[in-house]
Amino acid sequence: MLFGLLGSPVLFAQNDQIEMHITLDSASQSLNIQQKITYYNRSLDTLKHVYFHDWNHAFSSKNTTLGKRFIENYQKKFFFAKEKDRGSTKIKNLLIENQPVNWERPDGSVDCIKVALANSLLPKDSVVFNFRYTVKIPHAKFTSYGVDKSTYNLRFWHIVPVVYNGTWQRMNHLNMDDLQQNPTDYSVILQVPKKYFVASNLRIKKESSQEYRLAGTNKQDFQLHLSLKEEYQSFNTDKVVVSTNLNDIEINEKIKKDILNRQLLFLERNLGAYPHKNIFINKTSYSKNPLYGINQLPGFLRPFSDTFTWDLRMFKVLTQEYINTSLPPQNRQHTWFRNGVQSFMMMQYIEAFYPEVKLIGGISKLWG
Repeated sequence: MLFGLLGSPVLFAQNDQIEMHITLDSASQSLNIQQKITYYNRSLDTLKHVYFHDWNHAFSSKNTTLGKRFIENYQKKFFFAKEKDRGSTKIKNLLIENQPVNWERPDGSVDCIKVALANSLLPKDSVVFNFRYTVKIPHAKFTSYGVDKSTYNLRFWHIVPVVYNGTWQRMNHLNMDDLQQNPTDYSVILQVPKKYFVASNLRIKKESSQEYRLAGTNKQDFQLHLSLKEEYQSFNTDKVVVSTNLNDIEINEKIKKDILNRQLLFLERNLGAYPHKNIFINKTSYSKNPLYGINQLPGFLRPFSDTFTWDLRMFKVLTQEYINTSLPPQNRQHTWFRNGVQSFMMMQYIEAFYPEVKLIGGISKLWG
């Protein structure tokens, strides 16, 4: 089993805890948030301050690290974007143990927050932060996450503690979808207008037409999708419940479920058991990292069957989610290794179930 090669064992430690009360203001395309963070010192060091990631604020200016990254990649739409399309975070209040404290964005890093502690935080001790802030959601045209018309596709949008493992693992938002976060237990109350459907990688309980309760344990990411139509479909597989909006290819639902069972069994045999009961697959993850060889040929040629195409597209993004969730918190320097594991799994899967399929599919049978 490959799982044993993917990282050293993680010693038991108390999870951080995040409690949130979120209200969507669709008129201003923003979220009003009250957030309680119980942060545990998982290290052997005594801490005098705590850092937080605030990646949403990276959209506040074209001169941020993210803005410069877009220019380096010859993406000019963020540089010339209107102010109403940019995102930002406005912190209205911050308390530690119910006492007001000062905070700063250190070293000109607008997507990070530094909070000095009045009392040093000893190993295994915890401290409670209470934030009250407003998140202005950026337009989704920049990173594919954000708001587009009335659809909110949210990831890396709320404040989370920076990982400390001897040094603070501060990471600027570079549109790499690789934010490192300690395992966290979430408890969320979400209020939205009646017309919205809610999807998330957390468990969802609908309390009323406008209020939802979301919860999840041992999470390293909190994804939230709000839309005016129900986009996500759930499949009760033998292993877990898979929820996805990667549904633009129409094939029989029973076939999809059978394929998912095969994929999950294959991944479990090679990477170990999935640590949660639900898997959340957002089609944005696939669109940002598509399967080359399938997407490059025009659709009217139909070089591959719909079943084969759906199978490989789903397996690619399912493997990515499986690896990111099953392994210890990500480290940007090790991204190459995770990508390598994903590519290796793709090759093994195709060799096992589609050994006869060529790169150009059915076109290989045509003369010339």
